[in-house]
Amino acid sequence: MGWRVSCLEQRNDDWYAPDPSVEAILVLHESCDVRRLPRNLVTVAWMADEPGRWLDRVWFDEFDIVFASSEPGVDLVRQRRAKVARLDPMMTDGPAGGGIDGERPRAVAIREALVGWASATRYGLRIGVPKWDHIDRWGDYHFARGLQRALERAGHPTRVHFLPDWASPTAARDDIAVHLLGLKAAPTNRGQVHLLWPISHPDLATPEICERSDHVFVASDRFPPPRSTPAPFAVPAPHRARGGVRWGPPPPARRGH
Repeated sequence: MGWRVSCLEQRNDDWYAPDPSVEAILVLHESCDVRRLPRNLVTVAWMADEPGRWLDRVWFDEFDIVFASSEPGVDLVRQRRAKVARLDPMMTDGPAGGGIDGERPRAVAIREALVGWASATRYGLRIGVPKWDHIDRWGDYHFARGLQRALERAGHPTRVHFLPDWASPTAARDDIAVHLLGLKAAPTNRGQVHLLWPISHPDLATPEICERSDHVFVASDRFPPPRSTPAPFAVPAPHRARGGVRWGPPPPARRGH
């Protein structure tokens, strides 16, 4: 297929130091911490077995593309995580013989997934979380994962960018940047649609910050945009939603007999 392929070994953490020319990486083991890979890489998870072990990793939704080896694995990803998994083509087309030719359907599927990722309208969600150790204390993180879940199911590859990544070249390559405004304002990039959504600290959504955005959302009818926001900035109010997976209603109380 004309690709140059190299193998990265787990020994000495070699798999976290790919050659700079590498553009995409296929991860075959759940213990590979995708957060330690260069952010410019397109990452592909191939869950050959034990999907539950993959999904238990806090970084799972950082993968760009996910393959699962079974229909139950595909369903489990949809139920538990923000990503949408593709089914291993060998599970639908059946064996294609041994050797290199036998793996061709998988190679074609990976190529098509990468082309689809590159040609899709991609979203980047910017949140003020400074590092992974803080995610349990930041509601913005869980809100962003819920939004990622919805966008992925609509066919849009989506990444979540923590505060240190806001100004990175990787964040700049997203087609649409959604800034979930917290305590700090994110930079804007030419050629990138910028959406502003103040879900906390609405008083920090100053006219200057709003004017830098292509569109502004509000989290509540109680917090409209600043009056000086120019008329072209229409402001619908998609009220702050709660992801059903994480914040679903509690089960009804059982009555005693």
